[in-house]
Amino acid sequence: MSWQRLAGELGFGFAEADNERLKGVSRMNSLEILLEIGGVALEDDEKEKAAARKNAWYVESLFALDEAALLPGADRYIASLADMLPSD
Repeated sequence: MSWQRLAGELGFGFAEADNERLKGVSRMNSLEILLEIGGVALEDDEKEKAAARKNAWYVESLFALDEAALLPGADRYIASLADMLPSD
């Protein structure tokens, strides 16, 4: 969602298929791919600012997550891991 938001800010769309190209890629390389998709050229300092904005939006979105965001069974798995911790 953060990359999509940045694309919109830069004036172009960003589809789910575009996002597939970013999996396993560093933030700055992802930005380069995003800019390529949109046909946008930025100076290095603007790239740094854009990457920082995107990261801030991403961190902000993490704080908005709640239990509804958990994959099915994740809560039980996490609880089982906690049960495996040694008790003092």
